[in-house]
Amino acid sequence: MVFGTKAHDSSLDAYLADGYRRIESWPPKPKDLRPDSSGAVRLILWPKIVKREDLRRHREHFAKCLEDAFIEGHWTIVADEGLYLASRKGLNLDQELADVAFGAASNKVSLYLCLQRPSGLSRVTWSSVSDAMVFHLGVTNDIRELASLGTYDPKEAAAAIKSLQGHAFLDLPCRGGATWSISEVDLRAT
Repeated sequence: MVFGTKAHDSSLDAYLADGYRRIESWPPKPKDLRPDSSGAVRLILWPKIVKREDLRRHREHFAKCLEDAFIEGHWTIVADEGLYLASRKGLNLDQELADVAFGAASNKVSLYLCLQRPSGLSRVTWSSVSDAMVFHLGVTNDIRELASLGTYDPKEAAAAIKSLQGHAFLDLPCRGGATWSISEVDLRAT
């Protein structure tokens, strides 16, 4: 399940081109839950947004989807922008995201939450991650918080984050046994 919260989003158009079905409300219709040729159900919950007020009007669809994924299990949820979903000035789904991040992994729910900074999001949400892909940050508190997620010395992780430039990112494993790496986004693939 991919969440779409903007009127237009070219990154979501790529999902549609890859065979995802756009639905505008939750729960989906039975026909939308039919597996595709790969055997997967791939959906974008992307309500139509024609005026600014529509942004918050669709909150309950996203909340219900998170609730159902938490209970049913076996879902992968991709959401951009996490801060907008969590913020009281956005969709005010901070508690729902925290519940899924903390309590649904054992029920085979994966949450991929893209966000620009961790502040404004419940600590339980972003501290429940197993991997963090961290791009350059300029806010010292954010660097310190994210550096502390990993299994490495936070000073070393903070130095690595500060050294990032352009489209480079730190793949910071947050569970033992994995090594970190610095990679770069290949813009030709976007």
